[in-house]
Amino acid sequence: MDDILQGRSSQAKAIEIEPIHTGNNSNLYIRYGNREATIHNEESPWQEAHDLFLQLKDASIDHMMFFGMGMGHHILQFQRQFPHIPFSIYEPSVEVFQQFAKHAVLDEWNMDQWRNLFVGDDEQELAKHLRGFVDRTPGTISSCALSAYTHVFEQEKQVFNTLLSNTLKGKHGNLQISNKFSVFWLSNSLRNFQYVRSTPNILQKREHFYNKPVIIVSAGPSLNEEMEHLKMIKQERSAYILAVGSALSTLIHYGIHPDAICSYDPNPGNGVVVKQVMEQGIDDIPLIFGSSVGGIDLGNYPGPKWHMITSQDTIASYFLPAAQTGLPVVYDASSIAIITLQLLCMMGAGPIILVGQNFAYKGALRYAQHIDHIDPVHYFEGAPVVQTRGVQGEVVESNPAFLSMKKEMEVYIRMFGKAQIFNTTQGGAHIEGTLFRSLQDIRANDLKPNTIDANWLQHPEANEWSATLPDRMQLLQMERQKLNKSVEELQHIFKDMQGYANRGEREPLQQLFSVFDATFDRWLGNLYSKLLLIPASRAQYELLYSQVENVLKERDPVRKTGLILRYYLDFLNHAGQVEQQIHPMYTEMLTALAAKPQ
Repeated sequence: MDDILQGRSSQAKAIEIEPIHTGNNSNLYIRYGNREATIHNEESPWQEAHDLFLQLKDASIDHMMFFGMGMGHHILQFQRQFPHIPFSIYEPSVEVFQQFAKHAVLDEWNMDQWRNLFVGDDEQELAKHLRGFVDRTPGTISSCALSAYTHVFEQEKQVFNTLLSNTLKGKHGNLQISNKFSVFWLSNSLRNFQYVRSTPNILQKREHFYNKPVIIVSAGPSLNEEMEHLKMIKQERSAYILAVGSALSTLIHYGIHPDAICSYDPNPGNGVVVKQVMEQGIDDIPLIFGSSVGGIDLGNYPGPKWHMITSQDTIASYFLPAAQTGLPVVYDASSIAIITLQLLCMMGAGPIILVGQNFAYKGALRYAQHIDHIDPVHYFEGAPVVQTRGVQGEVVESNPAFLSMKKEMEVYIRMFGKAQIFNTTQGGAHIEGTLFRSLQDIRANDLKPNTIDANWLQHPEANEWSATLPDRMQLLQMERQKLNKSVEELQHIFKDMQGYANRGEREPLQQLFSVFDATFDRWLGNLYSKLLLIPASRAQYELLYSQVENVLKERDPVRKTGLILRYYLDFLNHAGQVEQQIHPMYTEMLTALAAKPQ
């Protein structure tokens, strides 16, 4: 266990530990700060542990997390009372762990039940470990601690409880988002591919953006202050102007038609960002769309169209692979501004100029004005208000969602190592990796008239990669037929498993496990599964993956069968429901691809 201690330091407070040995009951007396206690009951640590778990007798627990290990008496008692529930341990004290490693007797422990061990009181390290632990651990996670631990390590227990609670809430939110958006992404990809096929990838036009100034116009509350400068830049053709998301509404209100609108959100409600363009039939604003974009009727968009393939789109990446086109995919991100920033970095644009990218509130305003579908004052009403550093070193108010996006943008700025990114956002949050300068100053000193010619955006060429589509379509169809055969085989295996388990026939079950593994591996490796079913079942697949270790470590064939039927069968049933849901769209895509490109 020595490797557990690498990089771990002792508590900042003085801690004194005295080992106590009374017969077979090793114990620890701890003095920590102004608190002290004997960790286990001195007379009967086993009875203390037994009483601790009485309350769990009828509880539904899939995993137990212990705060504090002491000498392990309560953990061994837990194993005796709940021999099939896996557990993990967080020990806040390096010194206690050292005593455990030196004196604890593990002969009776079922090591297959023990999943994780975290040691030390570094809050950032603990948060990282808990995120990984929660991601890998399905079902209900409970935690418990001996009363002496709660007393001696009160502050550490509070930190632990907060981090675990927040991490569990975050996982629940992420699963909800993943469940919600996974089918959106795939459905949109299937519907959109006929338009991806018939439009050029914007990355084919790197030369038009290379070393050219580009303005990313976002819908932050400071946008309205920059309209006169943006009008002049548009007239002078001194920089490309790309609107992202809802900023288009504000620009149109002021009579500015950007050189393009960028959109990628898979949500069905995303079409509202181009509502004015569609209703007014505005045909001179090119659309640069992410291949999994939702809510936009691409077939009836009145302006020119260009696409970019995003990392969530398995369909476009299969039919138009980067190895063939030489064009990279754009990584999915939490905002279209971050997507567009990536895109421009990939094309070597520069300088990149951020306008209206507040990531913060400005007075009473949360968003730019003159956006039909957003109340600029009451949007985010009720959200927690947090403070952050502003572009000029001042303190500005924001919310956790904005700051999360800001951090994500900073990651991509570091990743691409882009030197010239100016943030002109008056009253916005400071974005690491950018230099704050006013748009007026940049226009006066850096931008030159007639630097760009955006006419090429009005005339997209046909996609040149369509020749290989028929072969890929045929292969995908063949794989779907093979998949149907694998599903039938798995259904027979599950039926046999259930029968053997009901009769307690362990030997046939052992033989059937290897057959199941091979058949399920064929299902996982099937091209149709990888491109459609698994991406659309992302949350369920992660749940299954997190349970694999428990299945592998289960030695009893009957209990192992129960786990397989619980997790693998549930996953495959969900994948079957997804198949029924997406099959009409899949068929429509094949029909559209067989027809003349639109």
